Amino acid sequence: MPSLYEPLVLNCELLFGLADKLQIPDAARSDIEAILDTESNGIFLTKPVKDAYSFRNERNEYDGAELSKKEMVIPVYLLTSGAVITATVSSNNHEEVIDDFVVTKVEREDDDFDFFRAHVSSKKLKGHKWTDDSKVIIEKNILMHMIRL
Repeated sequence: MPSLYEPLVLNCELLFGLADKLQIPDAARSDIEAILDTESNGIFLTKPVKDAYSFRNERNEYDGAELSKKEMVIPVYLLTSGAVITATVSSNNHEEVIDDFVVTKVEREDDDFDFFRAHVSSKKLKGHKWTDDSKVIIEKNILMHMIRL
């Protein structure tokens, strides 16, 4: 999984916080975008982090994760080396939090990072009793940003 360089992330937090507070003009925002190169992979490989440090794109929900009774498969561009994955399963007015996910395998079908897929498993997930009305919310915390898959 790609790692994040914390000093860079902290500087981006400061930069984007000040940009909003000081209401910097669009030309300066474009200059910042050009430095970070957020339209392509640029300095951040992880899409949610790239989106967090962009003036154009601010998402917190992403598609592409697949869940089965045994494992979850997530596009690697949604993960970082320090990501914490949590699934909340609701059924019959009961919620169970599954928070013991570990990466078991990474598929690299192509040389392009956008096509890498991480397989994560959980003992709690394998032991969960599923019902027809089970609903799942999967969240991942990357530093200060919470996203939904």
